[in-house]
Amino acid sequence: MTTCQREYLDATSGRALLGRFVPTCSADGSYAPMQCHGSTGFCWCVTKDGQEIAETKIRGHPKCKAVQLH
Repeated sequence: MTTCQREYLDATSGRALLGRFVPTCSADGSYAPMQCHGSTGFCWCVTKDGQEIAETKIRGHPKCKAVQLH
């Protein structure tokens, strides 16, 4: 099980906490390029290991594929 998958299970199992961030994992278990916090409406780009890419957090959907190419 990958770190993203573990974090997802931790966030969704047991008692659900309102406002808790739930990561989105890709099919291979890595973090999806764009992560969003459902309760705030903010999204940001991350590396495959889940590290936030600086200056990508916005309300809405950032262009993560363009950021990851640089």
